Amino acid sequence: MEESILFSLDSEQQVLLAALLAIIVSDKLNEDQLNIWGNFVEALGQIRI
Repeated sequence: MEESILFSLDSEQQVLLAALLAIIVSDKLNEDQLNIWGNFVEALGQIRI
């Protein structure tokens, strides 16, 4: 099975990708929507399978 490109990024590249996604998303949402989106992403990060 081929490894996902996301898992092959080093830590600096992951931070850059996260920052770019945050900038793209935050440009389209108001403050309340950003709060909801942030809570959703945080909840996803806490899920363990």
